[in-house]
Amino acid sequence: MDIIKSKFILTRDINGFNGFGLNPSNYIEEVQLLQSAEQHFTVSSQNKNWLAIFSYDPGLRIFVADNATAAVPTTTFALGHSDLNPTALKVKGGDVLSFITPDTTAFVVVKFYGL
Repeated sequence: MDIIKSKFILTRDINGFNGFGLNPSNYIEEVQLLQSAEQHFTVSSQNKNWLAIFSYDPGLRIFVADNATAAVPTTTFALGHSDLNPTALKVKGGDVLSFITPDTTAFVVVKFYGL
């Protein structure tokens, strides 16, 4: 499957203005996370740069790390590598995305668009 075809292009409305819609992606990764069980995958190298757009179950806490192991924060401030429920990240082919949740179960979908 040629996943490079999913280029990041926003749709335009009838007047030619940005309609904030996305074309369908043909590169999607998805997983069901279980409580405190880190999951990860390697971003496809078919493209040098990607825009990763994340979707989660509403109200749940998903921690995401790029090229690091995702971790749930502790009760004291510490230097971390995880982002809570990111909307989108610019990533590179070969990057490893890591996910974890403190919630009982959570669904994560990541759509990729070539940049």
